[in-house]
Amino acid sequence: MSRHFRSRNSLLSTAFILLLLTFTVTLPPMGQSVDADVQEFLTAWDAAGNAHAADGILRLHAEDCVAVNRFGTSLVGKQATAGQMERLPKEIFKDAHLPPLQLLNLRSVTPDLVILQASCQNPSLHPLPAPQVSGMIVSILRRRNGSGSLAEEREV
Repeated sequence: MSRHFRSRNSLLSTAFILLLLTFTVTLPPMGQSVDADVQEFLTAWDAAGNAHAADGILRLHAEDCVAVNRFGTSLVGKQATAGQMERLPKEIFKDAHLPPLQLLNLRSVTPDLVILQASCQNPSLHPLPAPQVSGMIVSILRRRNGSGSLAEEREV
């Protein structure tokens, strides 16, 4: 990996963390619905995941997205993410039917740039007697683009 990509990734990760620490939580008041396009984005993510459809998940990523998996591996660009997204449904998630993502935090950075954090349940990667499902949090920096939105950066 070139120095340019490592520097860019470090800068993006630092900026993402600073954004998470700087902006206040803007969850809707109790009883009100979540912004429609945020819910549409989460629903599309859930549907693609439970359909084991790598192409469905990839359609939700920007071309130059940055993805960091739960092991700290950083993937820069949709093409780099594609390999992992094609492998996971065939191996780790092959029998998984996961409950919907549950929105925890929603933070508007700009009208078109939103950070969301959601809880999720994933198959455990630990051998028995460990629980077979592990609770996790996914963070997604998403940008609205005309009729929908795309993940610019995500961390699972």
